Amino acid sequence: MKPKRIAGSGHSIRLGALMVLALGSGMSVAATPAAERVQPMARPATPAPKISRRPATDARARAFELELAAYKQTLMALQRDLQQLRAHQRRLDALSNDMNSNAEMEKLQLQSVMSERQTAIQLTNNILKHLNDSQTDIIHNMKP
Repeated sequence: MKPKRIAGSGHSIRLGALMVLALGSGMSVAATPAAERVQPMARPATPAPKISRRPATDARARAFELELAAYKQTLMALQRDLQQLRAHQRRLDALSNDMNSNAEMEKLQLQSVMSERQTAIQLTNNILKHLNDSQTDIIHNMKP
């Protein structure tokens, strides 16, 4: 039976009728009904030594934390500004409503005053007309 390779693991596994184990020691053990066989595995090429990237990762993490903190501060400042703007908007809306109601009241008062003025003018005109009529009647009565 031909060994199957697991991608990236470097281990060979033989598929048999019983259980198959892959050992990290570079050996594969295949249990078959006939017998047990241990075969050395071909080792993958030795990987390059790992270079510690911890300081660079720590620096990036710190930079990320600083940037995140700056964004949080900006967000909090924007939220405060938004609250202030909403408070100003409420005050302006209240003032606008007051002005509108005041304007309506003043409009009604102006209409009332204009009505009184018109009534006064009519009364004055009526009085002047009666005076003129009275004078005309007196003059007609004085003529023979």
